[in-house]
Amino acid sequence: MSNPAANASAFHNRKFSINRNTGVPRPSRRYSIGEPSANERASEFGFLEEPDNWANLGQGAPEVEDDIEGCFQRPTHIDVTVASREYAPTAGIKPLREAVAKMYNEHHRQGMASQYTWENVAIVPGGRAGLIRIAAVLNQAYLGFFIPDYTAYNEMLSLFRNFAAIPVPLDEEDGYHIHPDKIAEEIRRGTGVILTSNPRNPTGRVVQNPELAEIQDICRGRATFISDEFYSGYNYTSNCDGTTISAAENVKDVDEDDVLIIDGLTKRFRLPGWRVAWILGPKEFIKAIGSCGSYLDGGTNAPFQEAAVPMLEPTLVRAEMVALQTHFRDKRDYVVRRLRTMGFVIKYVPDSTFYLWLNLEGLPGPISDGLNFFQACLEEKVIVVPGIFFDLNPARRRDLFDSPCHHFVRFSYGPKMETLVKGCDGIERVVNNPPVQQDEALLVSVIEVGQGTSCTAREQLETLLLHQAEESDDVFRPEFLQGLILARRGAIGEGFADEARELLASIKGNRWTLITSLPSASLRPGVYILKDNTLRPVYRVYDDHQKAFLTSLKPRIEYRPSQPFEQLHVAGTDYATLGVAVPSRLQSPGRLRVAVKDVFRVHGLKTSLCNASYYRLSPPAPKSAHIVQNLIDRGHHILGLTKLSSMIAREEPPDAVDFQTAFNPRGDGYQSPAGSSSGSAVAVASYGWLDCAVGTDTSGSGRRPALVNGVFQFRPSHDAVPLDGMVPTFLQFDTPCVFARNLEVVDQVLSAWLPGRDQVLPGAPDDSGSSPVEIIYPLDYLPTLISGQMAIIDSFVADLSTHLNIPITKLSIRKSWEDSPPDGASPDIEEFLKDVIVHTYYYSFYHTSDDFRAEHHHRFGHKPYVIPFVENRWSSGAAVSPEQHAEGLRRLEVYRTWLLRTILRNRKNLVVLPISPVEPHYRDEPTPSPSRQTATDELFLGPILRSPDVVVPVGEVPYHSRVTGVEEYLPVAVNVLGAPGMDYWVLDGVKTVLRGSGRPAEPLSTIQYTPAAAAATTTTTTATRMMSSSTSTSTTSRPTAGQDGTAAAASTQPAARSTQDGGTNQTPAPAAGAAAAGGEAAGASAAARSAAVAATATATAAATAGESPQQQQQQQQGVVEDGDAGVDGSKGDASSTLGLPAPSPSSSGDGSVQTLEVDGKPMILDHLGPMVVHKDGTLSRIANWDEMTEIERRNTVRILVKRNQVRLSALREGLPKEGEGETKASS
Repeated sequence: MSNPAANASAFHNRKFSINRNTGVPRPSRRYSIGEPSANERASEFGFLEEPDNWANLGQGAPEVEDDIEGCFQRPTHIDVTVASREYAPTAGIKPLREAVAKMYNEHHRQGMASQYTWENVAIVPGGRAGLIRIAAVLNQAYLGFFIPDYTAYNEMLSLFRNFAAIPVPLDEEDGYHIHPDKIAEEIRRGTGVILTSNPRNPTGRVVQNPELAEIQDICRGRATFISDEFYSGYNYTSNCDGTTISAAENVKDVDEDDVLIIDGLTKRFRLPGWRVAWILGPKEFIKAIGSCGSYLDGGTNAPFQEAAVPMLEPTLVRAEMVALQTHFRDKRDYVVRRLRTMGFVIKYVPDSTFYLWLNLEGLPGPISDGLNFFQACLEEKVIVVPGIFFDLNPARRRDLFDSPCHHFVRFSYGPKMETLVKGCDGIERVVNNPPVQQDEALLVSVIEVGQGTSCTAREQLETLLLHQAEESDDVFRPEFLQGLILARRGAIGEGFADEARELLASIKGNRWTLITSLPSASLRPGVYILKDNTLRPVYRVYDDHQKAFLTSLKPRIEYRPSQPFEQLHVAGTDYATLGVAVPSRLQSPGRLRVAVKDVFRVHGLKTSLCNASYYRLSPPAPKSAHIVQNLIDRGHHILGLTKLSSMIAREEPPDAVDFQTAFNPRGDGYQSPAGSSSGSAVAVASYGWLDCAVGTDTSGSGRRPALVNGVFQFRPSHDAVPLDGMVPTFLQFDTPCVFARNLEVVDQVLSAWLPGRDQVLPGAPDDSGSSPVEIIYPLDYLPTLISGQMAIIDSFVADLSTHLNIPITKLSIRKSWEDSPPDGASPDIEEFLKDVIVHTYYYSFYHTSDDFRAEHHHRFGHKPYVIPFVENRWSSGAAVSPEQHAEGLRRLEVYRTWLLRTILRNRKNLVVLPISPVEPHYRDEPTPSPSRQTATDELFLGPILRSPDVVVPVGEVPYHSRVTGVEEYLPVAVNVLGAPGMDYWVLDGVKTVLRGSGRPAEPLSTIQYTPAAAAATTTTTTATRMMSSSTSTSTTSRPTAGQDGTAAAASTQPAARSTQDGGTNQTPAPAAGAAAAGGEAAGASAAARSAAVAATATATAAATAGESPQQQQQQQQGVVEDGDAGVDGSKGDASSTLGLPAPSPSSSGDGSVQTLEVDGKPMILDHLGPMVVHKDGTLSRIANWDEMTEIERRNTVRILVKRNQVRLSALREGLPKEGEGETKASS
């Protein structure tokens, strides 16, 4: 029969969480709503990936190998006859039915007048199917059965309304005995059907004659008796002589007694995969049972039925049972002996089946119930089945812990002996090292010590802590030094020197320290919560205050290919914002945090294209897009999906209907973010905690957002990157792109997308030397009409020429075409390319949505809603004929070939383009979108050439904002384009120029505009700001912990804006553009930091104008009121003597820097609510957020508890005992 471990029906959707009474996992609700199977839970711990490393003692099937002494050999292949190719009768083939009847007659009915015939037998596809068939043919009745028992009974009964189930609990003190008088009592109460397994699952008890005969006599004529006899062969009561247990012995008349017997090949013949079972009973019943199979299950497959016939020869079966009983009795005795040695109280030894029903009440509290013992065993790679799976229907109990099965687990000794040994070893570890029962969680840092690093000197340890924790990880906070684990791979070597001990003792808030040697990969560096002897990884939750994300994802430390992504249903602390969870950088060094535009399929998620109708029809993706999967395979973290212009079209903020457009952080904060990759660009521009975002560029949908949001964008060669899993608009132009704040991150993404260095793509020019390398300066697009923008671009082009040692060539594409047009083409380029974009791009844009429109009309009876711009473009595309489309494609190819020959005649040539005029585009002002674009537009030059290009932020120009009433700044960027296949040449060339010219690697910081900041600071600004060596003092490739990724210092920063601490805490911008939050711009030198600190003091003084002198003094000195202290209880500086920063004061609901998430499956298991970090380093819950003081809110951490990843049994000696606070070292 089916395995209850794999079919724990009463718990389909149960989540595990924390038992607040014991501090150990428990069901997330005390009201049952269903639970996944034991094997499904185990798969979350890696069972499916490495099953050979596990001991599955939860399986409801015996070992299937042919190495049991005395057992016959199972077939290794089956001959398929011509007859077996046909549908088999739903009641089974006659030879097998005859063989079953003969076996029962010889084993159980010798000498009786009434004998079974083939008409008394129905063959069914497995035990569960048989039970369902029986239920389908019974009349309305009260059905009684006895708990604990097989869980599928509940599933079977739930399918039919003709039953009212009456559970009859059995008593452990009575050995779970079914007394005949109990049966009689149930029948007197009106029960018409008695259902029981015999031998019984999970207790291992058996009802034998004469009691079994007495029970059948009581039922005769009064109730139908259903005997589930799948374990009938596992009988240890008759000295393993091959005797089997069956109600067939007590049937007086096989056609009159209402006795139905179900058994099969599954258990006693050890062939669970065959799914061949049988039902014996009166012919009338069997006829109905055979008939209902036609609409319930279709019957059992014929080849396996034919192969089963010779196995049922009675003499062979008897010999098989002797060998089976002897083998499994020996395994039972081994398991009982091991468990009793561990301290388990086993009140009776099972006399049948291959199960032990273990009572856990004598074990320590944290593992004294089935759910928690099951959880602890999973950590040791052992699977058992919690006892509540065998209750009638735990989902109907008011409280799961009222279940009589709550303190039990079922242990299967069905697997092979080596698996039993492994499983008993794992259970012994659980019993000997139970989880520590903690009343409070403890914040812990795990820091890896390299093989060549010594921990014995004070300054070495201080450097280690500063580098790995404070400077490397934005998830780290000083509070995580409550517990400190220094892990060395390999031998520990010498211990702490006295001065190192003094240093550890001086860390404020540190309660204990452990030095340990760990195997590789057993424990990742990072920050954790220690609870119940288990380390749970921590994730920081940031607010998406710029509305860039459509959804955030549950983070995954360990990548498993079969595991789909899931949405993280956590709101931000601001109104209408999402929370985005990020992992510790210490736990995943070198791995990027990535956002993905919602045009790429992501495994497990629906796709929206920012259109509600499209989202409604979208199924969850069965796999991720090629370029997304490449990033996942390299361990990078996908944090969420970003917004875009609806249907991948042109959409300005006033046009948005279904989803609000993301907020551009530049300028006054109310500028259009451009599109269509608006969300991706906004996220990178706004959030220092995000490394990069994936977008697309078909006709500028990546380059325009990069320009207006002031970030780098790289668009690879069109033919170099597969487009699998990307929603298309025009395949000839569609290309993925990546947004980042520095080109080192772009290089990292590009290495995942492109297999090697530069390559020659079809149609690309050569570099044979016939043409010199040039920087092409197209006069068709340059200079622009905006002088400030032009000055900045010209400055960069000059640097490009200087540092690459390549001359600049100015030419006009129109004039060159006129002078030398392609053969047969008009010398007027506009005439030749007239309507080409409409006939190609617009045509494809319409027809790539054909399936969407058709399916929507089929499902809902009307067309989908799209914004007017999309409707108009569809109309234009629909009007194009296939012939016009083909001609348009031909002309595009002619133009492309000519361009390659004219401006990219050398493969190393570069082309510089302006992207678009830099001028205000307010998000509340309608901006007309082009209705009929021309192929000569600069935005089409790269897509037509299929070239790689990079958008480089190079400066800012001022404008007077009608929103703020003051002067603001807009980013200026230049587009550098290369020949197809020359991706790394273009990227490396720009990096060389930035490095050689002294321009910052991250020209613009991550910012969010706040008017208060503008009022708080006053500086004199210049007409334009160029990101060059004369105005830059700092470069960086990655933000440091708690910072916002700011790279430019002093004069490169806008005068009036705010800078985010980690993208969440808004603080006034320092005067002269110095970075806020302690004045530490990411990657700044010590000198720059000192200057920034001074600038911060000036800015703080300005920002606090109007406050009381006491308030100003507190702000400037970092002093906070009583109660807003560090974990050690000190006021003001909550850091340790290592110089770790104190938590930044923040206003209520601002996405505090201490907002954390600890995740599971990773899945959310329980929301513990607001937690306060107390002065002694402990945590406690706050019942009502609104009743918290402002000071309490500043110290609040929001926690979502993660299922344990690392059990600290190996670190047992180093863990703090209850009440201990001193530092200890242990190996």
